[in-house]
Amino acid sequence: MKKVFCIMIVAGMILAAGCAMADQEVSLPNSSHTLTIPDGMAYDGPTPGTDEAFAYVSEQMGLQISFLVYNAPGADLTSLIPRIQEKNAEKVELTTVGGIPMIVYRITTEDGAKCIGYILQDGNAVQEIIFWYSTQKAADMSKTIMESIR
Repeated sequence: MKKVFCIMIVAGMILAAGCAMADQEVSLPNSSHTLTIPDGMAYDGPTPGTDEAFAYVSEQMGLQISFLVYNAPGADLTSLIPRIQEKNAEKVELTTVGGIPMIVYRITTEDGAKCIGYILQDGNAVQEIIFWYSTQKAADMSKTIMESIR
């Protein structure tokens, strides 16, 4: 009886751990690229009056991910760097994430909000993924999420 009870407890712990670590796959707008984000993030449709296609948010994690897409035929990433720097972006760099060239930048707004942004070309479109975060753990999570890009 004790053996069966112990097996049930262990099985329950494994099941609970599996559920807690579930992730969801999100497709970038009008793109074949996907990202894997934590299951605890909830879909939060587009913000009216912005270029945001949609967002995912988790107050518990202190993280919001905004997905934007711009039509930009003929644009290349290097030509976008000056535009990003005009937004008072800090640490703007051209890099590769998951084998995909992209621009990475950080911004701290006047009211203290912080974000890490990633910009990549996708055919005639430019995808921008912005991670608004309130803790260092959430900022670190943004890197993990972006490394999942396929």
